Amino acid sequence: MPSMTEDLGRLALGIAASRRGRMAASVERRRGVLPRATRADAARLAGAVLLGGVAGPVLLLFGLRQSLAGSVSLWQNLEMVATAVLGALFFREHLGRAGWAGVAGVVSAGAILAGSAGWPGLEALGLVAAACVCWGLDNHWTALVEGVTPATSTLVKGCGAGAVGLAIGALAEPVVASASSVAAALATGALCYGASIALLIAAAQALGATRAQSVFASAPFAGAALSFTLLGEPLGPQHAAALPLFA
Repeated sequence: MPSMTEDLGRLALGIAASRRGRMAASVERRRGVLPRATRADAARLAGAVLLGGVAGPVLLLFGLRQSLAGSVSLWQNLEMVATAVLGALFFREHLGRAGWAGVAGVVSAGAILAGSAGWPGLEALGLVAAACVCWGLDNHWTALVEGVTPATSTLVKGCGAGAVGLAIGALAEPVVASASSVAAALATGALCYGASIALLIAAAQALGATRAQSVFASAPFAGAALSFTLLGEPLGPQHAAALPLFA
């Protein structure tokens, strides 16, 4: 079996491959003429690659090994929490009482799901929460990049994360994946992640990271629904108690 980091690398390279897709290109055209990229832009983009493109996905994959996909999907709502709290604490974004109430609700819902699974669930929640902090910083740093188009940011993040992921995987285990597995991973990254990342970056630069992330937060519910319907994972009372708090 190929290592998790090899799979991550192929997915991330697939993201980079989608750079020339129509949706990413249309976003770039709409942005128009941009100011020249600065050293601060380069530093922010590098941090986004290391935390959002490498550390975050690896932590998420370890979390998936500890818990069901449906729970992990719902825990990804913590990315919105991390983005909002980091924005309020360090990036001068406003978070009102309703926002803090939402943060408390998502954290409580995550704890309900984790507690029902015992220690493995709490460990998985910790891994996913750490991944979400990485993505929260990624969201803010990427939103502050002014001299790079969304599609170019996607290319840089995809190539950087893909190269690092493949390098780690190659060092950890020999490459034994079939050509069809590699092609499937590349296609998944290109079709399912690349365009959405470019559009999310454009939204974050236009609206701010917290507002853009509040819309993007619907994705975990779609992932959970697919895990229940396609993977046949059980839908228990803990999900019934947690879902209203996540929403």
